[in-house]
Amino acid sequence: MRFATHLPQLTAREVLSLVPFADDVRRAAGRQRSYLVGGAVRDAFLGRSCMDFDFILADPPRVAGAVARRVGGSLVRLHEAHRTYRVALRRGGVRFYLDFAAVAPGGLAADMRARDFTINALAAGPLGEHPRLRDPCGGRADLARGVVRMISREALVRDPVRIVRAYRFAATLGFRLDRRTRRACAGLTGLFPEVAAERLGAELLLTLGARAYETPLQAMAEDGVLAALIPEFAPTVGVEQGGVHEFDVAAHSVLTAVRLAQIISRPGAFFREHADRIARYVADETTRSGLVLATLLHDIGKPERRTWGGRRWRFFGHEEHGAELAEQAVSRLRLPRRVRRQVKDLVRSHMRILPFMQTDEPTLRARRRFMRDMAPHGIGAVLLALADRRALRVTPSFDDDEAAVCRLACLLAAGEGGPASRTEDLPVNGDDLLRLGFAPGPQFKTILEAVEVQWIAGNLVTRDEALAWVRARFSGR
Repeated sequence: MRFATHLPQLTAREVLSLVPFADDVRRAAGRQRSYLVGGAVRDAFLGRSCMDFDFILADPPRVAGAVARRVGGSLVRLHEAHRTYRVALRRGGVRFYLDFAAVAPGGLAADMRARDFTINALAAGPLGEHPRLRDPCGGRADLARGVVRMISREALVRDPVRIVRAYRFAATLGFRLDRRTRRACAGLTGLFPEVAAERLGAELLLTLGARAYETPLQAMAEDGVLAALIPEFAPTVGVEQGGVHEFDVAAHSVLTAVRLAQIISRPGAFFREHADRIARYVADETTRSGLVLATLLHDIGKPERRTWGGRRWRFFGHEEHGAELAEQAVSRLRLPRRVRRQVKDLVRSHMRILPFMQTDEPTLRARRRFMRDMAPHGIGAVLLALADRRALRVTPSFDDDEAAVCRLACLLAAGEGGPASRTEDLPVNGDDLLRLGFAPGPQFKTILEAVEVQWIAGNLVTRDEALAWVRARFSGR
């Protein structure tokens, strides 16, 4: 957790100086009092860059239109009833959003008190000669303490997506959640059906894609928010596993996601030669959030596949069933298609990778085939496997850790720079076989499968090599 104990004592003028289009807004507003509010003020105190700026004033549509003309931006009406408008523009390759809304009927202070969290109930203005900072809810104090605190329970009721947003802010800012806020969130999850599923899904992805997601995720699980978001996860609570597992399925799943964070935060400690590749893979926030979600759901199929094997519990086929449940969950949350595919593939394959980690028997060809089949998430499969292993018990290390990590590193190497890591088609296709004089029929399949074997093994690199090999191998038949 990060606590901003040395919060800078910025003035309102200093805050507004960080807004690249504040002068344009002031000129467009004319005599109207306009205020910068919310996240931009918060981020100014935290020293975070910001591209989204919210303004409140008396006549949003007129001012937004005037600003769009002044800066050459696109004007979008966000909500007619609430009179909210957006100006989108690009400068130097960076996209900015300026949102304009009407001041609440009770004035600026009432507007601030109707917001979600104290750290967002901050304002600077009016834009012009004598701006002041407005902090009616103690937001600056909470910023200094590193706390996400609701302004009121009613604020969460008005828009239940704020329940998930509380954990998201804790994750993205590295803050902790206020106890009363957590209790309120836990007690209001029954309101989720009132919210558009894609809004909940978007907040979940932002939470899991944050660099400090571990503690907020554990809080979501403890508070019942995770199970309410993903009902398929609820049956994993209390399902004992036995054997090498010290935890039930739910606790193990959450701990696996926590161990994953430890791995991706310092990949060089585990895979020194592949640290840069891993860092590039998890640098994309959507890919990272999909990996965390797949890790969280990797054993979701176990409750319905648990059978007693005489000496211990068995979970045959839980990976296939889990992939179906995971697909059901991510589809209901309307997550992006690429995330849905990533989660389903990683959940389905998490048992298939075990032989590559447990023994030296898999051949180079087998390793390359696995990495090819998992592309573009072969790295994700390896990271999930290691996190899974490290979450079997409280102590993450085992006597054979060095061997297991070495085997996983070999798997990573098999997908680096070789034919198996390529996503394009084989170098030879049916048209090529026709041009070589082969007659269409069952022989086509035999030849192409033989080419695939050589391609995966790395014996064929170019198209010319593949054509020459086919001529030499099959022309006399």
